[in-house]
Amino acid sequence: MKKHLIVIIITLIGIPFIGNAQTKSKWPGVEYAYATGYLYNLEGRLAGNHAIIKRDTTLDETVVGKGVVLNEKQIKTVLDIVNGKNSKALQDGLSSCFIPHHGIVFYDEKDQPVAYITICFYCEGIRIHPTSYYSTRESAKVSPRQEKMVKHNLEQLTHIIKDLGHPVLNSPYEYQRLRHKYRSNE
Repeated sequence: MKKHLIVIIITLIGIPFIGNAQTKSKWPGVEYAYATGYLYNLEGRLAGNHAIIKRDTTLDETVVGKGVVLNEKQIKTVLDIVNGKNSKALQDGLSSCFIPHHGIVFYDEKDQPVAYITICFYCEGIRIHPTSYYSTRESAKVSPRQEKMVKHNLEQLTHIIKDLGHPVLNSPYEYQRLRHKYRSNE
């Protein structure tokens, strides 16, 4: 009887540690305090160089206006998407381009960026940092089921971005026109 009780106690004590180990392995894999959504790269010049955070940990100079802080539900949705079954397909994207105009930056308690996601809605893909997965585009063969899920994930991200007050437009040219509008208001 004592042996069974000891085994049960050890098992119960170990469960929280197992849960924490799994949590730490999920993206972003670092502690964060909050996340902020941004509109950037309106002229589309960052194709291939999509980072919203520069190496010196400042926002890219193409960021427009102030960012908007995501609520807990929005953060959970973003993390569920990034850590979901179709994350690699979403990172590969459904087209061969990637010219992001939206970013979500995760900050620590000292307001330093620790992770980010960039999103290209018309290229139908995301990039994440930090990452251990790098798309080769050769691996980007997506099944019809995966394509459906990726589109659903992008739809969820669209709702979040729009809820933050940022537009989600249909072409690079619409973002360029939007940039001209921001310039005239500066």
